[in-house]
Order: sequence, then structure tokens, then C-alpha cells
Amino acid sequence: MFRVLLPSYGRAAPRSRMELPAATLSVLKEAAAHSADSRTVALVFATHDFAELVLNWCLTAVRAGVRWFTVVAMDAELQALLERGGVGAPVVLLPRAQQVVPITKLNIIGERQRFGVQVLAAGLSVVHADADALFVRDPTPLLAEGDIVASRIWGKPLSVVRKWGAGVCTGFYFLRASNRTLAFARRVQRAVAAKVRSHADTWQQSDQYFVNTLLEAMGVTWSRGKMASIADYKERMHSFTRDVGVAGGSSAASLRLVMLPHVLAARACPVLKPHDFARPGAKPGGKQRLWQHLLGAAAVLHCFPPEKASAQAQAKRTIFMGHPEHIAGEEAFQRGQGLWLLRADWRQLPRPHQPQPARFDAWLASLDNRSVTPLATPVLARSVATQASRRARKLAAAPASTPHGPQLSARPGSRGRRRGARSRRRREPDQRVRGAL
Repeated sequence: MFRVLLPSYGRAAPRSRMELPAATLSVLKEAAAHSADSRTVALVFATHDFAELVLNWCLTAVRAGVRWFTVVAMDAELQALLERGGVGAPVVLLPRAQQVVPITKLNIIGERQRFGVQVLAAGLSVVHADADALFVRDPTPLLAEGDIVASRIWGKPLSVVRKWGAGVCTGFYFLRASNRTLAFARRVQRAVAAKVRSHADTWQQSDQYFVNTLLEAMGVTWSRGKMASIADYKERMHSFTRDVGVAGGSSAASLRLVMLPHVLAARACPVLKPHDFARPGAKPGGKQRLWQHLLGAAAVLHCFPPEKASAQAQAKRTIFMGHPEHIAGEEAFQRGQGLWLLRADWRQLPRPHQPQPARFDAWLASLDNRSVTPLATPVLARSVATQASRRARKLAAAPASTPHGPQLSARPGSRGRRRGARSRRRREPDQRVRGAL
């Protein structure tokens, strides 16, 4: 079970700034009741423009047995769409949107971070998840230790990545409810707000920059020293070892940090093309085997395409977030990877009838394209998935006295690899993902 310390406050803040509306808090607590400690909620933020992406996220999470999430609708249109699905829809309208604060492509991340602070202040631990950070397995075992648990990036902020080896990716990260994490989250909020005041019309708000730089300013000591760079293929794709650090030393405000192995919360993924899908009975190619390995190991897939990707996948890298081309690129990428579960005709399906109230989960289940099976099919990936799952469980069960978990084999299933196979891997540039992630 997670240990949750309820926050204490000094001078009282105005209710509108400090507390969540009662109805909003009720939905969040109902979702958190499904978590292992009954006090953790995953938050997924979206506007109506992202409706299909967020529905695909929900379908993927439910398939994985995850029900401790809430969709935070950043406009009334998305809220209405989900609530029409039936009773028990895990959706709330962003309180600031209720106050007629316009949600734009510039402030969407800042508003997400602000809401997360309010949820922490209410005593709930928070998992922030982007709508493209798919829960293909329940990530609960990954959250057992640490005040902040995060997936890793190798892009921005470069100053921190160069010093640590990798940085915190706020597309999937966990904040345990406590006075210390709440104080840190409020520092991030103040830093974002300060920059907004001077760059309101030009800066797309980012909590990731300040989460990393403020932790670095506290002074971070990593148990294994500097983390491996993205160029370390063995560490990136086959290591199940966590990196554990302490920010703030022995001070009362110190924070325990856990950086998840990339293979459990993947950011750098091989991009598949139609010819990468093996014909029935044919032996899968190298990229497909690597992708199946990730599917068999990861709890979260938050894939970011490399620089040399298709035009649609490239939109995920270069087009402004929220732009129609960006959204289309997200969908095309997930479809191409075999991760798209939403039925093509979902808008034409009949809505639940009255007077008998329908449940939201029944409506959501009706949207699932059951003919879609992830690439990790039982034929090849069963042994990979079983092996990887054992490692993930072993990692999650590691005692606190072993801060970065057991030293596990770096190359599962690599025994007996032929020399020619290694040569083929070297000749495939897409297998070693490059670019700023």
C-alpha cells in the first residue's frame, strides 16, 4: 500500500484557488477507490479536439484492467460527449474552464499542472499521463517507491539531461501526496506562472522544464551515478534497472526520485511500416521483434517517432501540439503500431436509451474494436511477455534497501544470437532511435 501524508497549510487560501469543487472531488475519489491504496488517480487531460485519442487511451487502460483514472475535460464539449455515454463516466470539467478561462494550445499544459496541484492538496496521489501515453499494463507496481516516479527523456531541458544522463518526462510521472511533493508542485506552478507573465503570447507552457530544473537546483544524487544516454542501446532497450536519486540531500524537503527503466515506460520506439508485419507463418523481422519485446515488457507506451519517420508520424515531432496535423499524426502513428482500439464507426453507434440508465463502462466497451490485437500476439511474444513480466514483478518487489532494484540480465533471450543477426541490427538505422526525445 502507498503511504499518503495529508497536507497541512499555513494561512488559509481562498476556496476558489485552494479547493476543488465538491462534485469534482467526488469523481476523483471514486476513481481513486479502484487504485491499490484507494488514494491514487491517473489524470488524462484533453479538449474535444482530442476526443478519439482520449477514447483510445481509455479503451487501452480498461483492457489493461486500469480503472483508477479520470479524464479532465478542458472544454464542455468533451465533458458532454463522455457523460452521454452513461452513468459513472470518469470525467470532470476543468474548474478553470467552468470559470470561463479560455483553454488554448499555449496554456493547456500549465492548466494541467495547476489542476494537479489542487488534487495533491486534496490528499490524492497523482499520475499525470498524456493522451498518447498508453497504459498497456497496469503501472501500479512501478509506483511502489519514490515521492516522484517518472519515465525518462533525453531531450529537453538539455542542461539537466547532460548532467544526469536523462531527464524526467512529465508525459508519464507520479507524485505521491505529501507535504513535500505538494510544496514542490507549488514551486513548479509559481515558476510556470512567472514565465507566463513575461511570455504570455509566445510560450507554450511546459511543466517539464521546471520540474527538471527545480529538482536539479535542489541538488540530486543518483545511486548509480550518471544515467545512461539514449545512445546506450543495451541499457535503453533491455535493462530493467531503476535509477534512484535524492533531491535536497538530508533536508526536511528532500524528495526521493525514481527514474523508471525505459523498457517499462517506453519513449523511444521502433516505427513499423506495412512491410514490417510478418506474413502468417513467416519469421518476424528485427524491428517487429524489438517492438514485440517492448509490448511484452512495457506498462506504458509513450512512443515518440525518430527524426526519419513518415510524414504523418513526423507531425508528432514538428507540428504544434493541438494542431489538426499533430492530432492526425498521433492517430496515424498509433494505428501504424497496432495500438488503435477505437472502432471506426463509434460515432454512429446508438447511445444508451432511457429510462433505464446505462453504465459508462458498458458504452465504452461497445467502442472497442475487438478485432484489433496488439502486435504482441501469442505466437512469438508470449515467451517474451512472460519473461519481461517476471522481470517487472521482480523489479517492483525489490526491497527499499536495494534502491535501484535487482541487477537483472541486460539482454533477455539473447543467448545464442548469431553474429549475422547482430550485423543486420547494425545495418538498420531505425532500430537505434535517434533524435531529441
